[in-house]
Amino acid sequence: MKKFIIFFLFIILLAGCGSDDTSNPGTTSVVSGKVLEKSTQNPISGVLLTTNLGASVTSDSEGNFSFTFKSDSNYIISASKDDYKGSLAGGFASGTINHNIYLTSVDSPDLPVVENI
Repeated sequence: MKKFIIFFLFIILLAGCGSDDTSNPGTTSVVSGKVLEKSTQNPISGVLLTTNLGASVTSDSEGNFSFTFKSDSNYIISASKDDYKGSLAGGFASGTINHNIYLTSVDSPDLPVVENI
């Protein structure tokens, strides 16, 4: 009987040795939006979006993208596609966030042109 009581107390002790992280345990945040051409507001498909947290996605045919992060995370999203100037976006992941990203075509008249160097 004494061994049973010691075993039972050992099990109770182990059960109490879990993680002490009670601030939003297991919660996630969703950051989603569209990749748009800055001057025309048209969606851009096939844009590679990568984060500082190790995730990457490609925008769909309507420019949509979505990431799921651990809540209360700082995130940075970089966007790149051939023939477009890259872009960065970031923030603090908490809840559901809509975050559009704007790219500019390298042929855009909005970009400075340097000649005769």
